[in-house]
Amino acid sequence: MHLQPNQYASWLKKAHDPEWTEHRYRTAQDRAMVSAILDLEEALARLAQKWISVKERLPEMPLTTNDVHYSERVLVSAKGKILVADLNQWRDETPRWNDDSGCYLEGVTRWQPLPAPPRKGESR
Repeated sequence: MHLQPNQYASWLKKAHDPEWTEHRYRTAQDRAMVSAILDLEEALARLAQKWISVKERLPEMPLTTNDVHYSERVLVSAKGKILVADLNQWRDETPRWNDDSGCYLEGVTRWQPLPAPPRKGESR
């Protein structure tokens, strides 16, 4: 089935509308279309999560506390492990990675933003 952009927007709205979905979709075509849209969104979300080399780019550090600049928490790959960490920089020193316990991490080679948390009522 080929959809025009305005039709896609309508289906997308229905796919995320709990009241509409509670009616078990009106036809088999409705169920197939909503299922395809949700599968496509999931696939796009997975594709968007790509590892970024620390040599290519570091996360932005928009947060500041007492002359220390922080990044949002991100996933990092360090010494064969995947960890949650942030990047911080005190004044003009070299930026350093910290894990959740505040310990410095060495050997970080790649990072990526954390995935979005699940939406309320989301089963996928």
